[in-house]
Amino acid sequence: MNADRTKYVNTAKYRPKNMQSKTQNVNYKDYREIAEFKCLGLLVICGNDCGKDIPSRITAGNQSYQALLKI
Repeated sequence: MNADRTKYVNTAKYRPKNMQSKTQNVNYKDYREIAEFKCLGLLVICGNDCGKDIPSRITAGNQSYQALLKI
């Protein structure tokens, strides 16, 4: 695992008091928090908000549909 490239997303709705910083230290290595990332076409967002993921899925579906019409 490349510790320099490893980041994390906090998907909890509410942040505990001890997790207010944007970095977490595990085994003397700092990991930076990110707000969102895309994994296997699914947009994972901080706070489990799916409002941003739905339009991206609709757009991907429309692009696939339009590509199939050309066949």
